Amino acid sequence: MHMSRILRRYSGNIVCCDQDLKSGKLHIVVPALNGMTNLNVFACLWGGMSLDDVHTVADRVNRTRVVETLSPIISVSLFPLHRSWKEAQTGSTDNFGNVDEVDKNIAECLQIHSEQHRTKDLLFALDQGNVFDRHLVISRLESLVGEGSSDDSIEIIYDISP
Repeated sequence: MHMSRILRRYSGNIVCCDQDLKSGKLHIVVPALNGMTNLNVFACLWGGMSLDDVHTVADRVNRTRVVETLSPIISVSLFPLHRSWKEAQTGSTDNFGNVDEVDKNIAECLQIHSEQHRTKDLLFALDQGNVFDRHLVISRLESLVGEGSSDDSIEIIYDISP
């Protein structure tokens, strides 16, 4: 997929982007992380999904290692975690630092965005945690922006939640 890409850090307050998300002006990618996370705010609070349904999708994304979208309910896609809670507690590195896995998942995000969302802005809302390698994702996004060009224009934005 060839696109001209711009990468920038989100300048607003992520909890105030609900109108853009609900109106379809924004597509958000979040880690498939259950709990008090961006995923649950966007999918449950703003999208009206049940917590059980969100957990089912997140668990499937993490099991299959494939990005999924919650569209048409809400313009949110789930990025697989890089290790499980159990692996984090034992110090396992699992997919931390796995560039190929991250690149594959970013490509899946871009494909879903291109085929199903078609908004100008694609926001990666990257929760902090020891199960998601957000620094690697940002690094790989920066690399992809550097090699991008062509037909469609997309602005890739990222936010690092505290």
